[in-house]
Amino acid sequence: MVRGLKLTVDLNLAAVSCPGTILQTRGYVFVELQIFKNILRSEFQPPIFPLLLHKKLSCSQVFPHIIDPGKLATVLNNQIVTIR
Repeated sequence: MVRGLKLTVDLNLAAVSCPGTILQTRGYVFVELQIFKNILRSEFQPPIFPLLLHKKLSCSQVFPHIIDPGKLATVLNNQIVTIR
């Protein structure tokens, strides 16, 4: 049996606001989160601020062979999270 720690990230997106900004796209837009090699997306929204999302994004990652939370913190320090 492989031992390790499991990390779950829950992100509640209510709204995205950017006063004074006009998006030049004619299509719909979405918010994308890249974390732990997973891509999470909100639903498509019209390109009008504020973007009212009301969405919960969730992902989990198991870190095998890491049983010390301090070691997990070191590994997470090197993780890149991208929000677009």
